[in-house]
Amino acid sequence: MGVLYRAADAPRQRDGVARRLRDMLDAANAETATLAAVYGDIGHGKTTLLDDITGYAARTGHRVVSMHGDIPDKDIPYAGVHWLLSRNVDLLDRYDNPAARLLRQVLVDFTPPDSVLSMCSSVMAWFECLAPDTPLLVAVDDADQLDEQSLRVLAFVSSRQQSGRSSVILTATNPIPLFERIEAQRFRLDDLDSAAALDVAESVGASTDTAHRLVDRLGGNPLALIRVGERVVSGDVVLRESEPLPLPSRLQNDVEERAETLPPAARQLLEVAAATRETDLTALDSWSVSRNRGPIGGLLDAAEDAGIVDFDGRTMSWRRRWMAEAILRRCTDCRIRRLRQEFGSGEPAQPTRAAAHLDALTPGERRVTEVVVDGASTRKAAHVLGLSEKTVESHLQSIYRKLDVRSRSQLVAVALRGSHR
Repeated sequence: MGVLYRAADAPRQRDGVARRLRDMLDAANAETATLAAVYGDIGHGKTTLLDDITGYAARTGHRVVSMHGDIPDKDIPYAGVHWLLSRNVDLLDRYDNPAARLLRQVLVDFTPPDSVLSMCSSVMAWFECLAPDTPLLVAVDDADQLDEQSLRVLAFVSSRQQSGRSSVILTATNPIPLFERIEAQRFRLDDLDSAAALDVAESVGASTDTAHRLVDRLGGNPLALIRVGERVVSGDVVLRESEPLPLPSRLQNDVEERAETLPPAARQLLEVAAATRETDLTALDSWSVSRNRGPIGGLLDAAEDAGIVDFDGRTMSWRRRWMAEAILRRCTDCRIRRLRQEFGSGEPAQPTRAAAHLDALTPGERRVTEVVVDGASTRKAAHVLGLSEKTVESHLQSIYRKLDVRSRSQLVAVALRGSHR
């Protein structure tokens, strides 16, 4: 145990990891308990994998307890354990022993025990009550959102209980420090390889040519390939090179959150790279310097820190191919055309219709624009300007309408161009 599989022949795709986990559960019935963490980005199939494992466990005689890390009332002590107890409260009523009394106190009074060890021991006894004659599997999806106290209890119970009596399998987007330190099997899901990605695209009805085009644009993310592929096959989306693909909201929102942490100039560089499908650093640097954005090294460093691109000082690539589509979705159609025209001409940007409309903003709207361009959130802008958040949002909607933009990043780009006229 304690191995994070990184070898070339180790399973990194969902089906391969699922087979390994099923084998581990089979071995646990006779030999040792299973404690495993499966990591993967959004759309890599962690939830589907966990459903597969819990279904297999139920069919092979396990008692299965499933939960999600994003539970309500996460500020109470042992929130995850509390959630499990509340879903099986009837079991506590059957027993009158120290463990049951402690857990009832945790459940009813929200009172944590005097020590973590007493909590672990009580939960271990409770798990014995949950599955007195069969092995137990506790499956936690998005476990990186679960409270640290509950994770410690689950890890302790799985490692200390009688061999084969209980297993814990977690999935997470971000590494869980506790599971990095203890003897847990760790797997990392990755994008599908080209052959598997093509199979997924074709499985939703895409022709061979369409499947290749989808994989070229989206890479090997199963969620993106399935959701976008279904819309292309149904005719809801036309696969055009000049237009961004409509990603599932979870993927789009992930990139939106990452992009909002970047300086405006870095976001603009990513937009032009996505609009032109360009990764050549010389060409991108020339564009950046011609727009008075300076050398691109620092901008790409920031984008790499945000997890959007990979940059080694000589080459740039998108961390995941679909991220280019997400960045492009932030731009209006007219901005995409303008970026391509500016990049192709190599000439300094000309004042745009939207930039000229900065003069149409009211004094209040201009003040909101200035604060937003400086990177303030709605809440911070309201504090700085002495306005309510609702008033700031109202101003922003009016500004967006007058300048023909759809997002803060587009507003920042328009405002910066207007200031350089």
